[in-house]
Amino acid sequence: SGGIELGSAARLLKLKDFPPAADFAELLPKQHADWAAAIPFAAYTSRTGQLNLASALPHWSLPPDLGPKMYNGFGQKHAWRGMDPAVAKGGHTNLHCDVSDAVNVMVDVYEGDDGDDSEDETDEASLADAELGSLSCQHGAIWDIYRWQDTEAILQLLHAVARERDVEITSNPIHDQLFYLDDTLRKRLRDQYKVRGWRFVQRRGDAVFIPAGCPHQVRNLSSCVKVALDFVSPENAHRCVHLTDEFAKLPRGHHLSEDKLQVKTMLLHTMKHLTEALMPRRQPAEAEG
Repeated sequence: SGGIELGSAARLLKLKDFPPAADFAELLPKQHADWAAAIPFAAYTSRTGQLNLASALPHWSLPPDLGPKMYNGFGQKHAWRGMDPAVAKGGHTNLHCDVSDAVNVMVDVYEGDDGDDSEDETDEASLADAELGSLSCQHGAIWDIYRWQDTEAILQLLHAVARERDVEITSNPIHDQLFYLDDTLRKRLRDQYKVRGWRFVQRRGDAVFIPAGCPHQVRNLSSCVKVALDFVSPENAHRCVHLTDEFAKLPRGHHLSEDKLQVKTMLLHTMKHLTEALMPRRQPAEAEG
């Protein structure tokens, strides 16, 4: 089944943020070189890209860990309720947002005949998706990405659902990754709050770009291997600053409360480089005068 037997239940597991501490380029240099060569928009995504503000950090500084990182997870095709603890779920990531821009590449996916890594029997009804059609022949991962501007409406929905289901919210349900928006909640978001996101299947070789601050969630249909990289674009730097300030207000000890991105330091050094490039160089004689 692809699961690990613990008692009578098959567990569907995932591995995220690998390697946790080491540099991917040093740990797997050949794989990193192949992956880096295949990533589009190198001006943004490369560590030295001119439009990646992280490249402005001086070599002597301690740079943030922007990846790449590998994410592996088992998958499951049939429908399940996002908040139902009794239903076995495949590898998935609840609704959240990231402080920086990111690109996520599907480097491998299981495409066996059964197409499902679980032992549960499924019928056509449970394999039907209102927006994507039948999932029986789909391989990869389902993404839902929402606009940054719709964050407040999504928060209103999540707080309402939390009250209805007696779910305790201590800070921000998006930052705490408390919810996965299943078909019922997505329909409610569309009908009551007029918010519709982008829902699609990421397949082998697809690169998904997620702008900073955009709420998004992922559900694996099949066993997948993905590699993701963070970067900071000039277009979304203001969002990174806003989120950094917002994360700083989270409770002490929250996994997002620490400023790991250092975006304000990036902006400082970016402005320094721009100033040096735009200001005319003073000749020695001018300097003495």
